[in-house]
Amino acid sequence: MNLQDAFKATRILETVDNYSRADLIHTDAGISTTTTGINRLDNESLFWSKVLSNPNDLWGTNFNTNNCILSEWVPRVPGLFWAKTSNAIRDFAEKEIIANKPGYVEYTPIGKSQKVLGGVGTIKLPPDLNGNRLFTISFNGNTSVGIPIILSEEIIGQKKLIGGSVISIKNCRWEKMASDWAQQFPSIAGIPRGFLKLKDADSISNTGENSNHEIHPFSVMEYQSSNSLFFDFVFVTSIVIKKDNRNRIEDFFENYRKKDGRNGKYLFSCDIANPLFESKYSSPMEMRNDYESGQMKVLEARIKKVYFKGKTIDELMQKLPELYQTPVNIRTLTTFLELSIGLLRDDSAAKMSAQLIEMCIDNDKFEQLIDRMAIDHPNAFIN
Repeated sequence: MNLQDAFKATRILETVDNYSRADLIHTDAGISTTTTGINRLDNESLFWSKVLSNPNDLWGTNFNTNNCILSEWVPRVPGLFWAKTSNAIRDFAEKEIIANKPGYVEYTPIGKSQKVLGGVGTIKLPPDLNGNRLFTISFNGNTSVGIPIILSEEIIGQKKLIGGSVISIKNCRWEKMASDWAQQFPSIAGIPRGFLKLKDADSISNTGENSNHEIHPFSVMEYQSSNSLFFDFVFVTSIVIKKDNRNRIEDFFENYRKKDGRNGKYLFSCDIANPLFESKYSSPMEMRNDYESGQMKVLEARIKKVYFKGKTIDELMQKLPELYQTPVNIRTLTTFLELSIGLLRDDSAAKMSAQLIEMCIDNDKFEQLIDRMAIDHPNAFIN
């Protein structure tokens, strides 16, 4: 295993943790009646750029938007597609194409992993106990890049909203969720968890049109190859049209897990209300229950055992002082990881790097170290 695999494993651990939180949308706090002016919203990139650069500045901001596309699917971590390191990671996947035909592109397992690591991947959530449901709006039809919006059962029925509905919205507000994403991962900690919320049913109109839109159902597959254990992301791009394409998605996941004799097993379901394939966990609630019982710790330990050992640590011993070349750099990195710089002995950057790696292993922060390095040096884990 190498450092690239260690980075992938780090993001698998992050994905598993965040999947366990995916349905904790907490929409019962209500919407503020304070008006701070209305902003135009007609570009996902500009919206997420503002959100990610100053997360606290946009809470409570009101927006109007026209002709956006509604999807029943939501990005696994909305905004991740636009994060600092994501574009470089997605670009790497283009070197891992093994089949390229009209309307069909197939990536190697590592290529699929890179795509999901770069923010590609969507899940479909059922309504919460109050009948509220999380959707996504986008302007180019790519659900992975879109913006979450919460809609009540009443509004969905009254406005006859479905996936693909072209809608216009006035006076919707960017609201903060009560539950954050997994904060122990530096790459995710800077992404705020929020959604657009309507003032009332009159705030949304359905044009009556339906538009094709792109979704990316995904999971993590555990499999064996050449007597070695692997974990890789798997995703498929599907264009949602009026004709149901669910069977094709199901066939893809079933065929892919069997391909090349892998006999893979999926860890979690991406369509929580109506699973597309058999998986160890069919819902975030099941995963949370296993976190409480300690079973998830067993899975996490298996992932770490596969990727965080031997050659990986040796490579990290060499790479870390190349990226953080002074004792000051190492101390700053130690502070970012919330470890005590008092435990570091003054020495060369190489020797202090070795001390830091040992501290991370002792304090179960190896994946946080890898994740922080990827933020500071986006190309460090790309061959």
